[in-house]
Amino acid sequence: ADSVDDAVTIALQRRDRDQVTAYATGMAQAWISGVDLDWAAVNPGGRQVELPTYAFQHQRYWIEPDITAGTGTDEADGGFWDAVDRGDTDLLADGLGVTPGVVTEVLPGLAAWRDRQRDAATVDDWRYRVVWRSTELPDGGELTGTWWLVVPAASTGDTRVSTLAAGLAARGADVVTVTGTELPAGDTPAGVLSLLALDDTPDPTDAGLSVGVTDTVALIQALTATDFAGRIWCLTAGGIAVDRFEDLPHPAQGALWGLGTVLSLEYPHSWGGLVDLPTDWTDEHVARLADVLAAGAEDQVAVRTAGVLARRLVRWPAAGNAERRYTPTGTVLVTGGTGGIGAHLTGWLLDQGADRVVLASRRGPAAPGAAELTARHPGVEVVALDVADRDAVAALLADLGDGLTAVFHAAGVLHQERSLPETSVAEFADVCRAKVLGAVHLDALLADRPLDAFVLFSSGAAVWGSAGQAGYATANAYLDALAHRRRTRGAVATSVAWGSWAGGGMADGEATAHLRRQGTPPMEPRLAVRALREALDHDESHLVVADIDWTRFTPVYTLARPRPLLAALPDAQPEAEPAAPVAATADLAGRLAAMPSPDRLDTVLALVRDQVAAVLGYASGADVDPERAFKEAGFDSLTAVELRNRLTTETALRLPATLVFDYPTPTELAQQLLTELVPADAGGVTLLDDLDRLQAALSTLDADAVAALDESTRAGVGERLRTMLAAWTAGQRPAEVASVTEDLDTASDDDLFDFIDSKFGTS
Repeated sequence: ADSVDDAVTIALQRRDRDQVTAYATGMAQAWISGVDLDWAAVNPGGRQVELPTYAFQHQRYWIEPDITAGTGTDEADGGFWDAVDRGDTDLLADGLGVTPGVVTEVLPGLAAWRDRQRDAATVDDWRYRVVWRSTELPDGGELTGTWWLVVPAASTGDTRVSTLAAGLAARGADVVTVTGTELPAGDTPAGVLSLLALDDTPDPTDAGLSVGVTDTVALIQALTATDFAGRIWCLTAGGIAVDRFEDLPHPAQGALWGLGTVLSLEYPHSWGGLVDLPTDWTDEHVARLADVLAAGAEDQVAVRTAGVLARRLVRWPAAGNAERRYTPTGTVLVTGGTGGIGAHLTGWLLDQGADRVVLASRRGPAAPGAAELTARHPGVEVVALDVADRDAVAALLADLGDGLTAVFHAAGVLHQERSLPETSVAEFADVCRAKVLGAVHLDALLADRPLDAFVLFSSGAAVWGSAGQAGYATANAYLDALAHRRRTRGAVATSVAWGSWAGGGMADGEATAHLRRQGTPPMEPRLAVRALREALDHDESHLVVADIDWTRFTPVYTLARPRPLLAALPDAQPEAEPAAPVAATADLAGRLAAMPSPDRLDTVLALVRDQVAAVLGYASGADVDPERAFKEAGFDSLTAVELRNRLTTETALRLPATLVFDYPTPTELAQQLLTELVPADAGGVTLLDDLDRLQAALSTLDADAVAALDESTRAGVGERLRTMLAAWTAGQRPAEVASVTEDLDTASDDDLFDFIDSKFGTS
């Protein structure tokens, strides 16, 4: 350096990183600063290599690739490819200026190439990734009312909790610290911020979950059983990672992010969202957390020193050259392998070069289809295994020996859809057990084993949620976190959050029709396997693969509340609702109150039938039998929540997720809605309103009009009024009523109309 001011100071020891990394970084800094280094001394045994000419990390920053580029056909070549599709050799020969024989030779190759391009375009359309985007939230927002700060017992003396409480109080909140899930008596708060997830202690249910997750389930159930009308927020610390380089110290907390996606569907009006803070948060982090709570515009955020990051789903087509070409070799283990997905996966693994595929499931050789698999594929072995049993997993891995090269963990159970209030903690944990513990055991027991692939079959339920599947979404979110944790320690891992598979996948059966209606139809297994191969070739850590029809999915998913998760997807933006229907539904209760009583139930029932038709895919509400039970019509928890959300939007009422189970037919449900819209305690007022309308009608008749009525009409009106009054006063006639009634009983028609004239003001 020419002077002290020009000197470059390089730290070769850093407290926050290991010495090797600090040294290598320091040498690189010296090199780019102009120091001529002896690289042979810096890195003994190293050799100089040429950098690749392409963007070798394949890392995208903000600008997403154009997924339509290179996948379509323009008008100029559309006719050519149409001819290829039809196998029209004469037309192709004329167009190319060659003999039909030449076309016949190349046509199979052209058709195969065309099919591959179509398949590639389809799979690219299925590929998404979760990313974290910087977001600008208003700062300094005020919190109002009482806020419960719910903390685990082990954290009551944690200085981080006191820092958080002080930060919320500084923004205007009246903070009440609540320990555990025992709710205080008295008024419910304006907001709840749960820190229960910070307890990473293994849960007694032995499902691989933390006490923090199961306690959060209990808290949500307790809150929603009350008249709570505020917002529930859950906080994690080090539970998610915002990029591939960030450490993930508490993957057990990451499971809560799957639960949150379901809660946003089941409790759209009381669910606030999820916030992840650094493990050691500061006053600055707390201030940004308060901004998030006050604004309420984002429901999945990570607060970092650099700012507030929001969770987004983006398209992620395969781009650039693959990192490698994954080729199965040796022995491959597939858990949950006797299910429908396992069969498709097995055929692909053997076709690509695996010597042996071991399919492990609880029932093993007794599982349906197991015998057919072993008969069709000589290289397949089916074994009985409970992947939640660590000793059993260890024994199997020992038997497989060093020939094991890859693991595909597809085990898991998809229980009947049940909303969270209907699900006990034990049932919740049971859904998670095989998927979570299987992954935990495989990860731990193979920690030192070099593998070509370690693939976790996750689910889109952990990304955008699936009503009625809180446990399933929680378990899959844990898999996503585990895959990232493996990556940060240098092990291979790929977690794929799948949509539904056709041909025997978990969503086959009664859920398939619902999935199609909501815009997530099952994927063709052949193409799903191709997507898996691409994920491995591109060395993906986490990928979402799902066929989503946004024109159907968005209206359902965004019906009850906005979904910031989809904000980066142009084709997922909901269309603006017409102003008139919104205004019309805003005062449904008022419109009902203005109607005659007999018309009210019919109006609400028509509304219910229309919404049922929309959920079940019927042409109109007229196709819905008002007396047929919802379960008989095909409702499950998925469709029940969708109907609840639709009716909430139409009525502005707070309705439970169990609505169709509490009121099992459209008629019963309509009666309950009417009771809430026009409360039963207003029944007397409603009857008087009817009498007011009768009085108004009679007031329109002047004396000449009454005199003009024929004898039969006058007699009929008189008889109706006598009958109504007799029914009203039967058995409970005070002296005054009895006197009037006796006078009316003996009155002539002229006397009766004179009575009406004097009492109701007709002229």
